[in-house]
Amino acid sequence: VMSSLLKSPSMQKIKAEGGLIGDNEVLKAFLDEILRPEYSNGAIVDGFPRTAIQVEFLRMLADEMTSLQLKYSNTPHAYKFKRPAFRMIVLYVNETESVRRQLARGKRTVEHNDKVKQTGQGKLLEVRETDVSVHAARKRYQVFSEQALDALQSLRKEFPYHVIDASGSIEEVEQEIIRELAYQSSMELSTATYEAIKNIPTCKMIVGNARQQLVMRLDDYESHHHNLFGNVIDIIQEKFVPVFKRHALSGAAKVVIPKSDSSYPIVSKDLAVSMIIDILADREFNVFGVENDLDRVKFDIRFRTRGLH
Repeated sequence: VMSSLLKSPSMQKIKAEGGLIGDNEVLKAFLDEILRPEYSNGAIVDGFPRTAIQVEFLRMLADEMTSLQLKYSNTPHAYKFKRPAFRMIVLYVNETESVRRQLARGKRTVEHNDKVKQTGQGKLLEVRETDVSVHAARKRYQVFSEQALDALQSLRKEFPYHVIDASGSIEEVEQEIIRELAYQSSMELSTATYEAIKNIPTCKMIVGNARQQLVMRLDDYESHHHNLFGNVIDIIQEKFVPVFKRHALSGAAKVVIPKSDSSYPIVSKDLAVSMIIDILADREFNVFGVENDLDRVKFDIRFRTRGLH
């Protein structure tokens, strides 16, 4: 339960007033707790994530866990990096019901504490301002609605879920949760299927570090193929850029280098073609296709930004 991990006096004050504790404090508390050995096989986390930053953190955590699982899947350490599985349960009640429940909880807590004080038996429980004040309870609900619900909506892209109406009885809500967990499990590949295709990278994995890989290739061209790299740059400036300027409004262009052209012996080389593709990618052009035959080399190019006027 995330709220039980956030216990400093300043955090208690924020919670009591119905506010949300800062992301840095929440994420640090979450990591400190989740990395404990008893959670090596999984954990149920209540009250997380609640902000856009926490949602993004969860995405990054899922990506990193998947990456590590793939990296160590065929090593002696594979048992330490199991296939990650996330299940999301979002319970919702309207503002009136939320305030009623908070105040009812506060009343029970006050009665419990009075009994402890009278008998000297038991442990005093925390009484939050949001559990005894209608104004504070409404503020807490509004903060959750404005910040947490919007952030949680974006989670559906990676973690499909349905919002569960929690205004019913405990038994009714329990059945809804069971059905929701079954639904989410049905959206996940079986272990055998996952193992069969896991080594094929997802689009997200490839695109995620594409810029870094592009920079590394360009630097390698300059360092280890300096002369060819320079020749390719000259060809782009002489043969490609004028065509781009003529087709700036269309957003697409074809550049053809015939065999009779003096630059053909260079652009017909596979390495030179790779350089052209990468240089143009850095300059915000996409090479859609390359036809390299005995008579010519043709580049089909798309512009990422079209001319407006």
